[in-house]
Amino acid sequence: MKARTYYVAENDAELIASLIEIRKGENISQSELAEMIGSKQQAISRLERNEHSPSLKLFYSVLNALGYELQIVKKKSTISNTQEYLYIFSEFVEHALRL
Repeated sequence: MKARTYYVAENDAELIASLIEIRKGENISQSELAEMIGSKQQAISRLERNEHSPSLKLFYSVLNALGYELQIVKKKSTISNTQEYLYIFSEFVEHALRL
């Protein structure tokens, strides 16, 4: 079964919610996950309650234990405000010329 792709959220809460969803979807308890990464259940609980920013090492360990990996992917470029303005203006001019 192919693993779902999760996109990094704009805030930590959504990212943590994704981790919780993955853990629960795999029917892994906090204690079991902690044991898998050589940590304590309390550390997983704090992570999931978003009480502090986890270290990259902890975050990577949790992802790895759940069978996921962290990848850095360049964002797709978006239309700049100037380009969008020029497009809208050209559409307006074109429409006005047809009148």
